[in-house]
Amino acid sequence: MAEHSIHIRHVLLYEFESGQPAAEAHLNLSQVFGTEALSERSVRALFQCFKAGNKKVEDEPRSGRPTAISFDELKNLAEQHPYEGVRYFAASLGCSLRAP
Repeated sequence: MAEHSIHIRHVLLYEFESGQPAAEAHLNLSQVFGTEALSERSVRALFQCFKAGNKKVEDEPRSGRPTAISFDELKNLAEQHPYEGVRYFAASLGCSLRAP
């Protein structure tokens, strides 16, 4: 998924550098990628970033909790602390109690 979105951003950077308006770039993108294309609103937001001088197409690193935890890490923690509850495990692993 990440690689695909980088390719789409490269296409949009090309469209931006070619002088295409965001709406037309979205139309071109939709014709090629169909349902996998970004929304027109997302294309406009990306064009605003390009216009402001940020022409990076890779994702910026994000802070916060990891989106997934290691099953082995959870298993080891449960074996070491068999009487602890899910709140303890969530706090120890740095994740929330909610399912994704």
